Amino acid sequence: MNHDPREPYTANPMLDLPDEAKRILGAAREEEALGSYDRAIQLLTEALALSPANPYLLAKRGCSKLALERFEEALADFDASLALNPAAPVTLLFRAEAKEGIEDLEGALDDYRVSAELDPGNSLPHSASGMIFLFRKQYGLAREAFLSALDRDPDDSLALQGLDDLSVFK
Repeated sequence: MNHDPREPYTANPMLDLPDEAKRILGAAREEEALGSYDRAIQLLTEALALSPANPYLLAKRGCSKLALERFEEALADFDASLALNPAAPVTLLFRAEAKEGIEDLEGALDDYRVSAELDPGNSLPHSASGMIFLFRKQYGLAREAFLSALDRDPDDSLALQGLDDLSVFK
């Protein structure tokens, strides 16, 4: 079953895949596990030909492009995925990382904020935001973000490292 791209995506994108696209997705995952991201991108593009409006496949291909630091291409896939499924906090996290790659820190912070709103228990949007604030020498905001991350996950290594780094600047 293919999704009408003019309508919001409400179904589970994994259940909406044709069998052949699922098979190709499995092969793409194997390639990613081997670090063969170019091959994974090729396979995911094949799967997208079978299910062109599937937000999961678009986001997955974006992740492979992100791993290769092809930030603009990754952003295009994440944007397309989020156009179909805007309430995808994990896709927002990856898009934020791609935005960091092109030095769009305000855009990254916006994506981290929305991701945190959609998935309030996840510490990563907070700790990643803290690292941006630390980079920008906004130490008060960095501390607040790291503490917020640790409220959600006391073992968040990024937040712990950020607080340690922050102590150097006091």
